[in-house]
Amino acid sequence: MARGDACPPCLRPFAGLKKGFEMTPLRITAFATLLAMSAACASAPEPVVPADPVERAELKVNELEARLMKAEKDLVAARKDVDEARERVKKAENRLAEAKGDVTKAETKVQQAKKALDKARVDLGDELRKTGVTGSADN
Repeated sequence: MARGDACPPCLRPFAGLKKGFEMTPLRITAFATLLAMSAACASAPEPVVPADPVERAELKVNELEARLMKAEKDLVAARKDVDEARERVKKAENRLAEAKGDVTKAETKVQQAKKALDKARVDLGDELRKTGVTGSADN
């Protein structure tokens, strides 16, 4: 291929190579990759484009309809994901409400236990005074 020839996109990286170009290991790897890509491009069939403008328009419409169907399918999947996420949020909110209720019950029990402890201290102090034992009821 001469320099003035039109270069296919897959071979453009080779067009500027000059004599004596130093090939480092990284460049060798890149060169091999591009060579493989150019072979794949060369073996790929050319897309058939009809000459008739009506047929080209029909092909374009078909392509756009296919893209629209894919977008609709993606939208349905996204809506499903959103619905599932909403359900998980509702379940988490319910578990949070249950946990808050459990915390409230536990706080109530703690308050009752404190009251019972205070009452027991008062009763102990009264009993100690009756028996004549000196000292603090808190000990």
